[in-house]
Amino acid sequence: MTNLVRTSSARARATLLIFSRWLALALTLAALTLGAPRRAAAAPSPHVITPGHDAAITEMIRAALEEATPAGEEAPRFGVAIERDVLRVRVFEGDDAGPSMTLVVGAPGAALEAAGSRAIADAVALRCDPACSAEAEAAARARAEALTRRRDAIADTVWKKIERPPEPTPGVARLHDTGQWTYGDFDPAQRWSARLALAYALLWALACAAARLYRRRRALLEDLRRHAPLLLVIAGFLGLCAALPDFLPIHDHNTYVARCECARSLTCDEDVRGAFSAPIFHVYGLLLQLVPPGSYGNGIMSVACSALAITLLYALIRRVVRVAGPVDASTRALAASAAIWAAGFAAFHPLMLRTATSGILWPYNVVCVLAAGVAATRFAARGRIADALAAAVLFALAVLGNLVCLALAPLVVLVPLCWRPRGEGARRSVALGLGLGLGVLVFALLVAPTFLDVLANRIVRGDGADRFDQPLGRLLWWLLSSLLYFDYRLTPAPLGILALLGVVGLARRRARVDVPFVYLLLATDIPLTLQVVSFTEGYPTRFIHGYPALLWFAALAGLGAALLVTWLKSHVHRAPAWALRLGLAGLCVVAIPTAYEGLAFTRGSRALGREVAALERSFAALPEHDALVLPPVILPPPKGIQLRSDPVEAFFPMAPYRAAMRARGQAPIVARLDDLLALETTRLEHERVLVYLGVTLHSFAPEEISAGMAARSYERPLLQRLRARYELEPALTFSISTEQHPAVAMRLAADRVDAVELGFYWLTPRP
Repeated sequence: MTNLVRTSSARARATLLIFSRWLALALTLAALTLGAPRRAAAAPSPHVITPGHDAAITEMIRAALEEATPAGEEAPRFGVAIERDVLRVRVFEGDDAGPSMTLVVGAPGAALEAAGSRAIADAVALRCDPACSAEAEAAARARAEALTRRRDAIADTVWKKIERPPEPTPGVARLHDTGQWTYGDFDPAQRWSARLALAYALLWALACAAARLYRRRRALLEDLRRHAPLLLVIAGFLGLCAALPDFLPIHDHNTYVARCECARSLTCDEDVRGAFSAPIFHVYGLLLQLVPPGSYGNGIMSVACSALAITLLYALIRRVVRVAGPVDASTRALAASAAIWAAGFAAFHPLMLRTATSGILWPYNVVCVLAAGVAATRFAARGRIADALAAAVLFALAVLGNLVCLALAPLVVLVPLCWRPRGEGARRSVALGLGLGLGVLVFALLVAPTFLDVLANRIVRGDGADRFDQPLGRLLWWLLSSLLYFDYRLTPAPLGILALLGVVGLARRRARVDVPFVYLLLATDIPLTLQVVSFTEGYPTRFIHGYPALLWFAALAGLGAALLVTWLKSHVHRAPAWALRLGLAGLCVVAIPTAYEGLAFTRGSRALGREVAALERSFAALPEHDALVLPPVILPPPKGIQLRSDPVEAFFPMAPYRAAMRARGQAPIVARLDDLLALETTRLEHERVLVYLGVTLHSFAPEEISAGMAARSYERPLLQRLRARYELEPALTFSISTEQHPAVAMRLAADRVDAVELGFYWLTPRP
């Protein structure tokens, strides 16, 4: 925010005010005399937007756009950026890449000044991209009128009048607070349906846990002894996660940093890259309120979800093997053995630790799938409607998490067919049929809106679709060989062999057990393989995409290990069971070093991840400032350079920055570097302006390096332009290493130095 003019005495204030008025009059007379009249700059608004009203503002805009939409048509999508004194409402016509208009909304009666826009209602200005057609302008006027009515109703709450607004200074530019767009809540009904589904699932889980504790209250010690191996596995998993030095983000663009910030805001439901659906932001954002903002808090939540997923995998396998097989001592022993093997393989796989601590959203998705499976097996065993509804809502939450999960919808039919208990009577079959029908209906009602939206707007031919244009045999071989966890570089070879043994061994007597797990593995791993291959330009995104498949792979490997130990016990009579289990576990541990790429991923880190950790540590030490200028999210290559990968791109950790500033009672504006360089003058209205020079301004794609972009310096053209216009004085700096995996596309300093200095710099215009 602009500082109010303060002087040491009333005489000085009066003198300054008189001088500024005479100066403005003299400039006006000079312009008229020279015959070059200029439109006088509007004074900054005496009203500012107070913090804490994001939800009310979003609801106001949504209601106004719905009011202005003709009957029978769907209200447009929108995004809103909340600045110092105005709202910038971006209305999308069609998809995000199509035409859009921006409505600048100020306090009632405010005089707005926005480049390229014109007033169309009281304190509402319009800007179109591209230029407005007559039809678009008519729609904009209707929207502006609706916005003014809705705005006036909450204006006294949202806007606050300041006593002495600063006087404008000729030849001085003002930065606009762009930050990162907060997308509006386009469907409140979908938001509350997702949250109600979560509430029912939590109540069901608490009721089941309470009932079991009461029923087994006299055998709690026995239960603890029975499940002690699982407790050791979870403790080992949490201990290894805690041993990692930082919970670093691992996505190649830090996209999950922006996704978690979107969810945490509780007013955002639009994925920055379109992969995750709105319901996951409605639900996961509630969970993120339990942890501090930033990569460490995001990592804590994903670790907690991963530990819960491992526990649910253990519980599901124990139940499935017992339900789908004969009820005898050997079946119970096989179920217990397979469950603990699967939990161990999932918890200690080389890829699990780094992905679990990286703050991704996939662990939540997997928890919903596994919890739905547990509820489904409870329903199959008891026939209770409450269990059927819990399975339906949990599976709906899973399918609504990521668009790829829509491929899991056939499990609604596959699971009841494969995991039904043997020998149920006619009355029980009727009860199961009624519960199944009700569950499918609830599932369809929850999933239908998102599914129809995907069919209507998001079905496109992806980048990997060209891989289907090859002979069927070669295609099948490529798909099977691309399964992530059968790659010996990432997974110890014994685990892959055990997973195959689990599929083949159960196919003889208990094929119903592993069919859903095989489908889960193929339906999640193959579509994500088509997007990013393991060691290509998107590294290590493929390992994030492979998180769900890791749990399904571990289930198959656990079943294979249990079958192998059972077979060895029946053929090697002199060897005790504990020795066979210990030998198999030792073989798996000894083979871990052969998965050298998996270990490199666990031990290594990316420059972007190290940058986020350094940034979050530095926010509390930043000097006071009025504005912060950030690089744009995407830095496209120069014309004529074709990239095989995505361009240089990264999201700034805005949530921990805002939290650190709020803790100090400050609210600096956040502007974009390209907007700063587009100004005609270098003189800024803000006295204390910091610019952040980060990894993206010093990174290059391999094709850019080959074209000679990094030959003379390690700075991108945008940073070079900044240095040409401003002097940069260090305010707070830090150094990070340029060491990264060779497959990472963004090469910091073109790999020509060992470390690069990054940080925050004061801006001073060059004379």
